[in-house]
Amino acid sequence: GGVRGPGCSAPLGDLFTGAACLHDGPLPLGRMGVRLSSVLERAGWTRWSTLWERSVDDVSLLINVGPAATGELLAACFDRSLAGLAQAAWIDDPGADDLSALLRRERHAPCQPLLEALLETRAGPAPVRAAADRLLRAAAPWALDLGGTVADLLEAAGNERAQAIYVAWATSGSIHPVQDVAAANGITGERVRQIATTSDRRVRAALAASPGPLRWAITSLRSRLGAVASLDQVGEVLEAVGVAGPSRLGHEPAAGWAPTAGLLVWLAGPYRPVPSRLGWVALQPRAVVPATASCLAADGGVRRIDEVLAELDLAPAAAEAWLHACTAVVVHGLAVSLSGPLPAAIERVLDAAGRPLTREEIAAHLAAGGRTLAAGALRDRRFRCDDGAYRLADWGPLPAANAPAAQVEPPRVTRSRRPGTGAGTEEPGEREPLWLWVRVDAAVLAGDEAVIPTSLVEGLGVAPLSRRSFATRYGPVVVANDGAAPTRGSVRAVALAAGARAGDTMMIGFSPDGHAVVDLRHGTGQAPNAAVAGAPPEAPGVPGRSFTVTPTNASTVGGPR
Repeated sequence: GGVRGPGCSAPLGDLFTGAACLHDGPLPLGRMGVRLSSVLERAGWTRWSTLWERSVDDVSLLINVGPAATGELLAACFDRSLAGLAQAAWIDDPGADDLSALLRRERHAPCQPLLEALLETRAGPAPVRAAADRLLRAAAPWALDLGGTVADLLEAAGNERAQAIYVAWATSGSIHPVQDVAAANGITGERVRQIATTSDRRVRAALAASPGPLRWAITSLRSRLGAVASLDQVGEVLEAVGVAGPSRLGHEPAAGWAPTAGLLVWLAGPYRPVPSRLGWVALQPRAVVPATASCLAADGGVRRIDEVLAELDLAPAAAEAWLHACTAVVVHGLAVSLSGPLPAAIERVLDAAGRPLTREEIAAHLAAGGRTLAAGALRDRRFRCDDGAYRLADWGPLPAANAPAAQVEPPRVTRSRRPGTGAGTEEPGEREPLWLWVRVDAAVLAGDEAVIPTSLVEGLGVAPLSRRSFATRYGPVVVANDGAAPTRGSVRAVALAAGARAGDTMMIGFSPDGHAVVDLRHGTGQAPNAAVAGAPPEAPGVPGRSFTVTPTNASTVGGPR
């Protein structure tokens, strides 16, 4: 429902006491949402003095005012209160302002938590950022002057000539900064390297003793950008820390940063343009592309996106765009490499999607990674087409709609919604899931098949020399009865889509109607309260095998006939 709390019945003026420091005036209806402003106008609440007499409960009783609109109004009240506090702080006695006194005390301390908290708040919504800016301008104006702080920091680089060479080298947008600076100054590249190295060491030593705002800005840049970032992302992060972002880095060989922005990004990294990837900068520009290709090639070319982010140190905001630039795409939370032969790339896309895709859907995924769907690529024998949608041939035939699941009548089984929930009541004619216990290990994550009990395929009605595909919310699972022993197909895509990791247990409940459910249990090496059917007692310790299970005190798979 609504907005509730211990202060909901108190007047808003008692909750936002700082507003009393400002004169009465009209509400900023033009900056509020259309619904909220129209409701306030109809109620006659158009001035702050009227609003301060009302409570949150009064606001909630207005027609068409829900929690979102109430929260918007409270945010405006909070902003007004902060503005009043900021204005009142310096009216008579600046030294009486507690906030400014604390910030001044912190100014030359090695740790400045209060100042850094205010600076971090500036990355929030516009009203919160405006309030933080007012407080900083009133109590700590030096914290907003990063340009002046950077200019003071540059003095550690040496004389004016050394500073100019250092800035040109550090803020160059070229992939060959030493040669470009050497040519521009008429000196050798080795001399540029000597000056730049010495100046950089001096500047970083001065940075360690610099005021807190500068150190915070550089630390914030590094944590938000990650190991590789686009110029658009760099500009957004620079703006969030209060610096005008770059507009030309990497777009032209001799283009460069604005001095303050460029030096901040250099000290945060250093970040340099990535060769062959226009508009991208990285900590290791020559190694980041091969490292990304190697990361994506692991595990068959389909990996969980969170694992890719951690391995490559990518910021979530830049992940998808960077993968697109490296011939990859994100499908259902999985990073899919599109490198190599086109049929292999399509196979990985279908594997990650876990369902049949139309030609247009496949083409859209390929286009996002910079590849084009060729005319004959889908004629490969690894694909099948049903009703205009393409699927992997390994998935087997799809269950026909409104048709019996198989020619063999499956037996009744004991009623149980999940393994380990205890025995249920047996109801004639009901066909509840038959459960398969899959221990997630290296073989499962590699996509290997595994032998399953004969009782499972008999219970599901999978005829000899045939295969069936069972649909789950994470993709299809194939049950095959066409070999020396019944097997299940690869469940790698299902495991990854379900969020499984090595050591987890997947319980797959198969229904004769062609559907299946997946119950993931993290970190469990065996099925709790379950008895293994069709396997010896020591079988749970065998890596890569799968066994059907039933609840304690329930009949084994297949049930009574």
